[in-house]
Amino acid sequence: MLVGKVSISPKALQEIMTRSFGDTDASGAWQRKDAYEALEIAQVKFIQKYADTLRRMKPEMVLTLLQNLQNLCPTHTKRSEESVAMQQFSTPVTIGYIAALAAGVTVGDTLLEPSAGTRMLAVVGNVQGSGLVLNELANDRNAILARLFPKAVLSSHNAEYLADTLNASLKPSVVIMNPPFSSSPNAVNTRSG
Repeated sequence: MLVGKVSISPKALQEIMTRSFGDTDASGAWQRKDAYEALEIAQVKFIQKYADTLRRMKPEMVLTLLQNLQNLCPTHTKRSEESVAMQQFSTPVTIGYIAALAAGVTVGDTLLEPSAGTRMLAVVGNVQGSGLVLNELANDRNAILARLFPKAVLSSHNAEYLADTLNASLKPSVVIMNPPFSSSPNAVNTRSG
């Protein structure tokens, strides 16, 4: 398993998306958010493809490989209004891997990710052999999760109230999350200027 040495520049990504959608982001055919999510889906699929190999590797080797993979992709420098409003700030794959290691995720665990977003925490937990319970409020991201993790239990609740809304029969043994929650989704700002 080798990770290539050709990085994807923002310009190359823009050209790929324009060819794929038949028009530019300026025309509204696609958004930068779509491009970033496509890259993250590719990373998830790479990790899923090589999950057995990754499980057998030493953690420091996996971390180096994931860092190399991450370095090939552009960072999220432009965010859509939806991304900001819903606090969609992706977890880098290396941080997801470190979180799964720190949490001690193993075969037989059931991992809950309350705000699964772009799946980076879920996929590395799944590589460790855990079952998945994934929650994501955004419908488009929830649909992506369903395709990437067909065996996962999915829900679409506000993570702030997940303890009250998640099926009571689900008993996760590990919870990993990236909590940027500085405000409640869909909340109205009541502060006066």
